[in-house]
Amino acid sequence: MRRLVLLLFAALFAALFCFNLAALWLCRGQFLPLENWLPFLSGFLCYFVFAFAVKKLLKRDFGFAITFVHELNHTVFAALHLRKVSSFNAHESKGGEMSYAGKPTPLIVLAPYSVPIVSLPLLLLGCFVVEAAVPWVTRAVGFSLGFYLHALKHDFHLGQTDFYVYGLPFSLSFIAWLNSALLPSVVLASCFSFGRVLEFWLAAFGFGKGFMLSLFAG
Repeated sequence: MRRLVLLLFAALFAALFCFNLAALWLCRGQFLPLENWLPFLSGFLCYFVFAFAVKKLLKRDFGFAITFVHELNHTVFAALHLRKVSSFNAHESKGGEMSYAGKPTPLIVLAPYSVPIVSLPLLLLGCFVVEAAVPWVTRAVGFSLGFYLHALKHDFHLGQTDFYVYGLPFSLSFIAWLNSALLPSVVLASCFSFGRVLEFWLAAFGFGKGFMLSLFAG
């Protein structure tokens, strides 16, 4: 049953990914020139080159960093929900944990698998630096998003107790939905601007509306 749910999640995520690609293609003229993408892509690829070099040359991985950011994600969203955080622990070999007072919410429980917590403040930083520094902030966003995807691959398995707080089908659907919304938004905001993100989602809405109308008309 769990494997079936995981396959359904993969299908949902693939469908959302294809939908976003179709929407991006629909408004592709708004996201030119291609040179705007290069700083982000260079930072993104740099992360994987760096991670590979660290693993091969130093025989180490980013297990502690992934665990730390995982628990930090829980902590940040617990604080944003006005929950009092009572403990925070991250260990390289023993994993991590955090605890807070009050009831959980889906965002607190599933944030590490849904929100690139390091990328978001970097996006805001890009709004305040001088123009010459913007490409370097964009590279940092790309690097951080590479780390997020690496952490997601590391943490995403059916043994995660977080997935069962609200049930596996809801949790995986929530993760797929939020990633499909946030990842393209982060990429487009870093490569262009927050205004372009709004343009993209308006185009996506128009594409989705037209697609649904064509289905009903057919």
